[in-house]
Amino acid sequence: MDELALQQTGRDIKERRQTIGASQEELAKEAGVSYRTVLRFEKGNKIRDEKLSKMVSALEKLEKSRQSQKSQSLWWLSHKRADTDSFKGT
Repeated sequence: MDELALQQTGRDIKERRQTIGASQEELAKEAGVSYRTVLRFEKGNKIRDEKLSKMVSALEKLEKSRQSQKSQSLWWLSHKRADTDSFKGT
């Protein structure tokens, strides 16, 4: 894990987590840390670097997963609209 990733603050993690719609419990489970660790860090308390590293990695994985799911749903919507438009004769 690079030094920049270890400079993530609790606020940074919380904002990223909320942006993708992940719960604290989901992040904790994906990272292999306790829910209380996520909660404490997001409230501004210090945690060990290895736990922060796990959380950042898990958050990146969740972000990629959610982005992939979003892309798939957008693909479906764009094709659905195209089919509807061609049916209408537009």
